[in-house]
Amino acid sequence: MWTINDFPAYGSLSGWSTKGYLACPNCNIDASSQSLRSKIGYMGARRYLPENHNWHRSKLFNGEIENRSKPVELSGEQILQQINLGTIDGKNKDTDKARLDLEDMQIRKELHLIRHANGSFQKPPALYTLSPAEQIGFYDFLQSVKYPDGYAANVSNCVTAKGGKLVGLKSHDCHLCSKTLRVTDLEKLQEQIILILCKLEKIFPPAFFDVMVHLAIHLPYEARLGGPVQYRWMYPIERMLSLLKGFVGNKARPEGSIAEAYISKECTSMNQLQNENSPKATDEMWSLANGPNALTNTCLGCICNGVQFHTIDRDNRRKCQNSGLVVKGDHEDQLIKFYGYLCKVWELTYLFGHRVVLFQCEWYNTGSSRTLRVEPHVTTVDIRSRWYKDDSFVFPSQVQHVFNVPDTKLRPNWRVVEKFQHRRIWDVPELDMPEFDEVLQDDENSTIVPTEPIDDVVVLRRDDIVPQIISMEVSQSNKRVQPEGVMDDAFICDDDDELTISGDDEEDEMENDFDTDTDLEF
Repeated sequence: MWTINDFPAYGSLSGWSTKGYLACPNCNIDASSQSLRSKIGYMGARRYLPENHNWHRSKLFNGEIENRSKPVELSGEQILQQINLGTIDGKNKDTDKARLDLEDMQIRKELHLIRHANGSFQKPPALYTLSPAEQIGFYDFLQSVKYPDGYAANVSNCVTAKGGKLVGLKSHDCHLCSKTLRVTDLEKLQEQIILILCKLEKIFPPAFFDVMVHLAIHLPYEARLGGPVQYRWMYPIERMLSLLKGFVGNKARPEGSIAEAYISKECTSMNQLQNENSPKATDEMWSLANGPNALTNTCLGCICNGVQFHTIDRDNRRKCQNSGLVVKGDHEDQLIKFYGYLCKVWELTYLFGHRVVLFQCEWYNTGSSRTLRVEPHVTTVDIRSRWYKDDSFVFPSQVQHVFNVPDTKLRPNWRVVEKFQHRRIWDVPELDMPEFDEVLQDDENSTIVPTEPIDDVVVLRRDDIVPQIISMEVSQSNKRVQPEGVMDDAFICDDDDELTISGDDEEDEMENDFDTDTDLEF
């Protein structure tokens, strides 16, 4: 699954069918799949827990005790033998059939459909059901979120203004990628993803757990084998193809236009590199002694050490957020963090082509507990007041890139400040031979939020929401099948699933946001 292709293409290239009861290539013929009323479910995350874990004996998951061990990893010879022999044959997940699955499995009786005398059914609201006011607040929050460039997709475009649903949300919209990975962190993730899925199996219906949810168990193991995914996926190639396509000026001769524009771009880059090869000791000292040029340039953006910064004015016109920053400084003989945003980028030019870039910023007043709240894993800032207005200039090398999202618990003027590990995608060096020993390691420790324990007694039903009444008769005929193998007709296709929370299943077209402004790079 960790290739430059998506999961369906993985099945086409590898020869393993990624559909049906054995869709997981890692579990192979020992997959934990079962037939449901509307699809194939992949529960059974308890198999990956330690053998002495008490959840193996619990019946709160699927009404049965789990005695199976985790699937055995196949060797290369076994995989080749299978290839030679031939391959083995957003919607709302809380559907009416999902509730009937609970009744068939005789679990979570408080969520079963309640039959009325007139033939209709009452659907009790589950723990994860949102009220209309909560749905509106959730969509308003998604529409207000802005992420930095290259950090995540523009989720606000996936929220419809009317109808209350998410459309067009694809798997690559959820990618939060790191440039490096630590093996110790991946080992912790391997342990915690199993516990997380087990907790979800106690709350959500079995229809929620399709093969894509199940694959999360194998991702840490695949990451240890292959390293960071961005070195193997398709997106850089697609971006390069988009750049070459933009070079086409004559549609009758596209190859000539691409070749000519590419050569011109390479010549310009070469001239720039030659101008920067002057002796540093003499030229820099002499240029600084003469002072900067009286004509100063101001820019709306800057790229420093592979991190892209934008001014607040530019961010207000775009869907991404790249103006937030934090810097450490002295305040009353104490080293604190100053949170703020970028207002303007100043470029001071000197002799011999030397230049110095300064950031002019505004700082939020974080000097008291009334304007700054620090909690475990969360830092919240009041954005109404400012301070240190006379000390607004910093060097780009002194700041760290952050972004903020609205705090849903406090007043609208509070923002949750989020730090993230920079991918530094804007100046990735080109190496003739990759150094594999350094790909999976990082000098900085990343923080993994620990998984909190969950009680065995879970309240699965909400009494503060009006239950849904289903007017039409729901079919009760369904025979649950536990396959021992794969037959030619034992196949359920669930390709048409899409993520929604409520409303119709229509999809709205998304408008792409293109920004052609150029940034200052140094």
